[in-house]
Amino acid sequence: MDKSWMYADRRSREYEVGVEGFLKFAIENSRNVNLIHCPCIKCGNILQYVDMEDTDFGDSLNDPYEFLNVLGDGDKPLYPGSNVTKLTALVRLYNLKAKYGLSDSGFTDLLICFGEILPEGHHLPSSMYEANKTLHALGMDYEKIHACPNDCVLYRKDYDESTNCPRCGLSLWKIRKNGHVNEGVPAKVL
Repeated sequence: MDKSWMYADRRSREYEVGVEGFLKFAIENSRNVNLIHCPCIKCGNILQYVDMEDTDFGDSLNDPYEFLNVLGDGDKPLYPGSNVTKLTALVRLYNLKAKYGLSDSGFTDLLICFGEILPEGHHLPSSMYEANKTLHALGMDYEKIHACPNDCVLYRKDYDESTNCPRCGLSLWKIRKNGHVNEGVPAKVL
């Protein structure tokens, strides 16, 4: 198996294809599909991925072929003749959803709008539910964590129940222009 892809830029298509090929090879030749050897250059494929939690793989832990199917499906061009893949388009749109706090129904509307604009035969999902199935199979879920507006702490673990920053004293909640606290609306989200 050619290993030159391991030295390529991790953002390159060469690296992406190499990782896909490695995963396919590893699953097809593994005695236990839940223990795949590490593909890094340093260990030379000696170490195994261990101590992984089910949440690290999503539903694909029980079915690694589902992961490969989603990966292969994501490599399809967004529409015939496009240089952008379905997965690239979906991840970019999902990043916009997260960045601007777009609701699930708003994201579905956005997908529908793009679906009407794209040419016939496009592969963009038409709903948040379909998009989530693809991204979840790849382990690309995200979690919103409230944060102090001054970046002092994240409101999780020991600070999960806090409503004011233990370091600077600022409220977890957004303060309106009139000075009233807008409970339920976090001041900052990570």
